[in-house]
Amino acid sequence: MSNAKIFISYSHKDADVLDAFQPFLSVLKRDELVDVWTDRDIEEGDEWHKKIEESLHAANIAIVFISENFLASDYIYKNELPHLLRAQTGGELKIFPVFVSPSTVTQTCIPFVHPQTEEKKSISLSIFQGYGTPSRTLAHMGKVEREEIFEKLSSRIRKLATAPPSHSSKDPYSVWALAKFGHLSLRGVDGGDIPLDLDKVFVPLRISQRAFGADLEQRQGTIADRAREKGAGDVELEDVFKHLDGRLCPRVVLFGEPGAGKTTSLKKILHLCLTHGSQTLGLPVGITPIFLRLRHFGEAFLHRPLKDFINQELDELSGSRFPAELDRDLWNGGKLLLLFDGLDEIADSGLRAKVAQRISRYLVGLREQKNIYAAVSCRYAGYTEGVRLEGFFPLDVRPLDAAQVEHFVSVWFDEACKRLGKDMAKEAKERSLRLLQTMDEKTYSDQRIRGLMGNPLLLTLLCVVVLRGGEIPKKRAAFYQKCLEIMLATWRKDQADGEPLLDLKESLGILRPLAWKLHNENRFDNCKRLEFAKFAEKCLVGKKDAPTGLKVLEWLNRDTGVFIEYAPNTYGFMHLGLQEYLAARHAIREADDNLLQFLAGQADEKWWREVFLLLVGIPEHKLFAPLMQLLLPGVLKEDRADLLRELLTEAEQPDFAFFAEALTNEKTPVESLTAILRLLKGVSDPLVLESARKLREHADENISGLARGILGEEGAAAGKDYDLLLIHRPDDGDAARELARMLLEKGLRSWTNPKRGWEADTWLQHLDDIRVQVQAVVFLMGKNLSFWGDQEEAEDGLDYLATDCRLIAFLPAPGRHAKPRLPASLSEKRVMVLDVPATLAMGANILANAVQGGGRSGQKISVSIEDRIHFIDRATAILEPLPGLRLLPVPGEIFTMGDDHGSYDDEKPAHQVELSPYWLAETPVTNQHFGNFLRATKQREPAYWRDKKFSDPQQPVVGVAWHDAVAFCDWLSKESGNKFFLPSEAQWEYAARGTDGRRYPWGNNDPTKELACYDLSTETGKPALVGQYPAGRGPFGHLDLAGNVWEWCRDVWDKDAYKKRAGAVTKDPFVNGNPADAHPVRGGSWRLPAVGLRAAIRVGYGAGFRFGYLGFRLAAPASTVDS
Repeated sequence: MSNAKIFISYSHKDADVLDAFQPFLSVLKRDELVDVWTDRDIEEGDEWHKKIEESLHAANIAIVFISENFLASDYIYKNELPHLLRAQTGGELKIFPVFVSPSTVTQTCIPFVHPQTEEKKSISLSIFQGYGTPSRTLAHMGKVEREEIFEKLSSRIRKLATAPPSHSSKDPYSVWALAKFGHLSLRGVDGGDIPLDLDKVFVPLRISQRAFGADLEQRQGTIADRAREKGAGDVELEDVFKHLDGRLCPRVVLFGEPGAGKTTSLKKILHLCLTHGSQTLGLPVGITPIFLRLRHFGEAFLHRPLKDFINQELDELSGSRFPAELDRDLWNGGKLLLLFDGLDEIADSGLRAKVAQRISRYLVGLREQKNIYAAVSCRYAGYTEGVRLEGFFPLDVRPLDAAQVEHFVSVWFDEACKRLGKDMAKEAKERSLRLLQTMDEKTYSDQRIRGLMGNPLLLTLLCVVVLRGGEIPKKRAAFYQKCLEIMLATWRKDQADGEPLLDLKESLGILRPLAWKLHNENRFDNCKRLEFAKFAEKCLVGKKDAPTGLKVLEWLNRDTGVFIEYAPNTYGFMHLGLQEYLAARHAIREADDNLLQFLAGQADEKWWREVFLLLVGIPEHKLFAPLMQLLLPGVLKEDRADLLRELLTEAEQPDFAFFAEALTNEKTPVESLTAILRLLKGVSDPLVLESARKLREHADENISGLARGILGEEGAAAGKDYDLLLIHRPDDGDAARELARMLLEKGLRSWTNPKRGWEADTWLQHLDDIRVQVQAVVFLMGKNLSFWGDQEEAEDGLDYLATDCRLIAFLPAPGRHAKPRLPASLSEKRVMVLDVPATLAMGANILANAVQGGGRSGQKISVSIEDRIHFIDRATAILEPLPGLRLLPVPGEIFTMGDDHGSYDDEKPAHQVELSPYWLAETPVTNQHFGNFLRATKQREPAYWRDKKFSDPQQPVVGVAWHDAVAFCDWLSKESGNKFFLPSEAQWEYAARGTDGRRYPWGNNDPTKELACYDLSTETGKPALVGQYPAGRGPFGHLDLAGNVWEWCRDVWDKDAYKKRAGAVTKDPFVNGNPADAHPVRGGSWRLPAVGLRAAIRVGYGAGFRFGYLGFRLAAPASTVDS
């Protein structure tokens, strides 16, 4: 599209938004790319109706600023929007909605006339891919985020304005390729496979250019500057062949999780190339795209020209439609874009490595001669050590964010409605709106559930489930099961053609063993027609009036879409994920010792990884414990440890007995004890906690530190009848009932009225009942401690309760206060002890936060910091504004900052700095902590929030811009009533180096894998759970100061800051400046080699950086605690 003409539709009450967007439009106008019209261009004396109509007809881009005032305008509703929607439907114009403020846009349908059929239609503007979303509008955003939205919109307009005119290819190959690969399938609507044009239903996926390189992490430069301009490196699909610095990249590899949209992205690239021209992708004119399935690249092709594989694929996929001359013409003519799908689907890891090497070498050698370009798709799990695509630029197909999920659901249901009858279409629309509302509720705000919804495959299955009246599942296995039930049986009973060919049990009786057979044979989409027919008939032996195997195949393909045709007479499951789920189901059904031994033997094969994860996520089986028993001996292998942690996270019914047994077995080696304790971070199972208590004084520093870490994070005990027990005197009964009412409002059940009253020391007579039935015990204290009884017996009783109760709290009744003497053993067992002089309302907030393990949306955590001092190792005071988010004191002192012997000039010169005392968080902020903030504020999610690789609750939160970290600090300050902020560079470095000028937090010895998390692969590595390296503690007890994640600092970046301080002792140095400028990050990351972990290394990152190695930790002033 050239000479773009933009029409802006808005309400005059939103003029401030238009004013904020004007600078971005001015740049486009200066570059002579666009003409822009608004009603401000109407001059006195003009016929304004006529001017608006002329501008509407001339426009090929429309920007609509949506608010309730906008929707309330009769002129906009009756004149401007109907014209724009008619033009959009006819392909004459593109509409870009900008969601300005909360409105009823999802319920408002705009009437218009279809340009071809002249039928009356109506549509909601919410179905268009917009900027912001109906639930998260510009009004919810800060200034920086709003400007990011405007920048993305202007970049999209620039791309449209500079794109060449579209064209349609008519040659036989292009016609066939578009018919074969240019559609998506709408599953579960009136049966089977309904093709939808990719242009209409493709939701732009999140594709990120890789910004993980060590050079980018350590230094500034062109690539870093470009990355800063692009935020987290997200790019449009059309830009995947461009480096961050704008250079052409001839070969790329798309990484992603199962179902992330890798194959769909390759098909969309083919579609763009054939319909809009290869120049749309930044490639030379006339490039021909060819879609190829790497799972069919056998051993024989390793020793033959690559064109032989291409010829075979074209021949098989087209049913020998094209003569051999076409294959030769395509290859000899050069100018090819080879789209290799599914490197990970080559099941044998050795062959996979050879194929990757073969493709790399062949294409690198040919590219200069023949203008050949390539894109490869691969799961992360398939890119193991030895599998490398040299010369390929890495890209990540990331989970859909909130706006994309909303758009996906709207588009999917809109297309579904077109396929349904009028009554069903109305119901489908209502269900889509309910789904969008439900996804925004607290129940579904958990990070793991959001991650599931961000997966395009699982989101598709979710839409199918909800369309047919089902509830939203919360586990991947449940997604697959519910969808199978609907597609195979449940919903078909309501259709005009009556009962399905087979009932659900019979269908699964064929599909489960078939999935196992194919997976065991390293196959997916190459089941031959008669092979299936024979297999199905064998499974149906004994069934009266059983259909033939070919009829079953026809039904599964045509009516259900579960088992589909990939090439003439060649079939497979609709997605590899479905095959993996059914294989897991088969393993559960047929489990015996031989099968478990076989599975254990596949534990390190990436082809089987999803089967393992889905297997433990299926409820009502007892395979978890025996499977863990077989897998745990390999825990020292990095891949095995990652698998075990994922299995623990995915498990529906985890059993920790074997883990506890291994921890207490004297024969378990020290290395294995360390690895097992790292797996169990955040686990609150009683057996694990008891085992950890026995290891808290272990001679090995790592083991004792990890054991103490587990004990310090004991979560709520599962399966108890009550959240807490209130113990009080009879004359404090009213206060107890009021407190119980407040706690109930916060979702906590209080045990306030047992059969026998809690007078005098009667609670001591019911210790076993208390331990079994409650998580926490709260003493409501009056003027005296008449319920306390004998001091020695009371101390023993508290010690006994501490075995199973995670919290013992003491709260004063209104107007009263008596403080008991607490047994020292409580601190030894690391039971949280609250001694809180407060009002009942404040006490209820504090108790809710402590028992629930984190604040809820809208819940105040109003607690003065001096009242949140707990006992920790050796009676050291700590500050804990959120459970598990602990700050340790750092004394004021003079220290040497910088390093004259460092590798980089910005570390020099070393100079003297004097710091006041302060508090610094023991570990970086975790996903669990950041989730509290998101639920309370509705702020934007971090860039990697929905990525499975980065979403363990105990991992440090990553993908947070500097402004996101500051917003978290501001929120916690407001909620707690105390000040929190990012540490200054000086505060961070002093905590890592102390007064002795050490090179690393632990001293001067070089890094080892026992001291820090570093030097990991981008594809298979990830940040460690926080606190996993106790032996790497800093001089004041802080963890993870080296490696894992770079940490934001409060200062503005100044590479010459040290030079300006030379020659004097600087008191509390801090570089002030524009918050939008770059800021320092410190500590290195999981991606860096050992050399990048020195405590003096400093790097400046743009405030908008949101990468998978960027996190932060909190600091607080010393005055926070009253000494």
